[in-house]
Amino acid sequence: MKKVSMVLLLMLAFTIPSFSQATKSNPTEAYFHFSKARMLAEQGQVNDAITEYKKALDLDPNNSLIYSEMAETYLRAQSPRIREAVGAAEKAIKADADNVDAHKILASVYTSMISDSSANAPIAEETVNRAIHEFEEMLRIDSSDQSSYLMLGRLYQVKNDDKKAEEIYRKFLGMEPGSEEGVTSLARLHMDAGNNKEAATLLEGFVK
Repeated sequence: MKKVSMVLLLMLAFTIPSFSQATKSNPTEAYFHFSKARMLAEQGQVNDAITEYKKALDLDPNNSLIYSEMAETYLRAQSPRIREAVGAAEKAIKADADNVDAHKILASVYTSMISDSSANAPIAEETVNRAIHEFEEMLRIDSSDQSSYLMLGRLYQVKNDDKKAEEIYRKFLGMEPGSEEGVTSLARLHMDAGNNKEAATLLEGFVK
């Protein structure tokens, strides 16, 4: 009798954890909640969408896509839930460092914070550095992203690192020599530094 009881206990010890693990990872059901969440988000039902995203994450906790979609939904709220959006995007990147949508969300949050700053609330250097990091990550993932080069150059200008800004603009123009925005950005950088002759040479060369 004792031997039978011991066997039963051993069976329970091994079967219960595996059952628990199976119930936590259910991609099919997770996808159902994820799809429902996206539909609700498109309908503007943000809170209900977030609830469904959380249900999906309970079943598939390391899914980077779910986190990034949740982050975007937080930003869609009538009163954007910035802190929660940042938290979800950071979790998306932790799960997958190459999730470019999550990097874009963080970049948009930090650049908005920079744009909203004023003389009474100067730009925090940490915010600029975070924005720079996100655009650098986006270029690491996709080196052909033209808008990221231009934004990165402007952010280095905000940081007063003109040397790095010029490096970024020249690298971009090496890829896209016919970009008017790239040429004017670099020319403006030279003009701000008092190098009007070099700025004029750049613009004349572009016109020719």
